[in-house]
Amino acid sequence: MLLGELGRLKVILNPITIIKITDLVHSTVEKITRTRAIDSMPLLWVDGILFYTIDYDHKDLVLEAIKGTYYLDTVCYAESPLIESSKFNGWNVDVIDVTGFTTFEGLIQIIKREKQ
Repeated sequence: MLLGELGRLKVILNPITIIKITDLVHSTVEKITRTRAIDSMPLLWVDGILFYTIDYDHKDLVLEAIKGTYYLDTVCYAESPLIESSKFNGWNVDVIDVTGFTTFEGLIQIIKREKQ
């Protein structure tokens, strides 16, 4: 979708239209905090769900994302109010509010709907 033009510059929005997930894990805040503390990576939050994703590490999948398909190895999630950080065994794991990121908002809406 063309967002606009400025001279010779065209800005095109190319959103993700398909997300393919290999493993979807409902967990606890404590377990996902421990996992991210070990990896030294932040947690993400949208609409009452704290989560993280594990992407496949393959250059061909970048081309698939450009075509609109996002491949995820794992999505691990737990219900949680919005928090600034989560702690495990002395480790502080930051939480990033990704509200407004349409790919993550759509993913979480579908997860919440399907788990009911």
